[in-house]
Amino acid sequence: MNRLLEICGPTATGKTDLGVYLAEKLNGEIISADSRQVYRGMTIGTGKEYSDTAKIWGYDLAQPTDEFSVAHFQKFAHKKISEILSHGKLPILVGGTGLYIRAILENIDTTAIPPNELLRAELETKSVEELFTKLHELNPQKALSLNESDKQNPRRLIRALEIAMSNKQTTVKPILYDSLIVGLKSDMSYLENRLKMSIEKRMARGMVKEVTDLLHAGVPLESKAMTATGYREIALFILGKLSEEEATQKWLLSERRYVKRQLTWFNKRTDIHWFDIAKAHYKYEVEEVVKKWENKP
Repeated sequence: MNRLLEICGPTATGKTDLGVYLAEKLNGEIISADSRQVYRGMTIGTGKEYSDTAKIWGYDLAQPTDEFSVAHFQKFAHKKISEILSHGKLPILVGGTGLYIRAILENIDTTAIPPNELLRAELETKSVEELFTKLHELNPQKALSLNESDKQNPRRLIRALEIAMSNKQTTVKPILYDSLIVGLKSDMSYLENRLKMSIEKRMARGMVKEVTDLLHAGVPLESKAMTATGYREIALFILGKLSEEEATQKWLLSERRYVKRQLTWFNKRTDIHWFDIAKAHYKYEVEEVVKKWENKP
């Protein structure tokens, strides 16, 4: 069975940093599993990191105005994992987008159900309450499996309805990989301090210019790409609707909510080996666990 290492957890936990460390130690290459990092021109706000010693794939796959779905990522990631394995290296999937990770680890196939633009146009006129009620009528099991964030996300509700109303079924194909999942987290006060420092760093690196360039390129505030935390808030500052302080405070609030949603999603899984990033030597502990997994028969 082909080996696949996954590093997951909420934002600002240093997943890519750990991925680079393990890639250097274990002859690996990284694939980003972050739905925000697929967009070109969105580097600072999405926290893209680069390395001179480890290859990182999955950045800049689409324009911010393009439609990029889980199915698009799944096709890209399976192909890249196969290439990495063929070179005798360890593929390391790194990211905090739960749906991307699940699509690879569980090999869920939704590609047979393409977007239905007419249906989407009709459903976009509905409230989230109406969308959820309709989903509950059509697929109560799916509706009850949604967390509170998903229940308030019209885009995800519409996609779930699109699948539920299709005459084709979502299928789960045979698992392709022998996977080890490493999770990074800590207590919320520690994570919040990291979030604050991350926002300060991104503002200093040029977040305002990055968002300005996106707006000048015609990327609308309503686009899927601009739902990435920080982009809408800084856009409203640029447009004069918020002060810089108000924008960064709203950005921090968005990041905090996003972290809580991520933790809720990941905590549902029982196969994650969790490590506390506040511990001084957690990287070495992770390395030992991964080496034991790699060396098992």
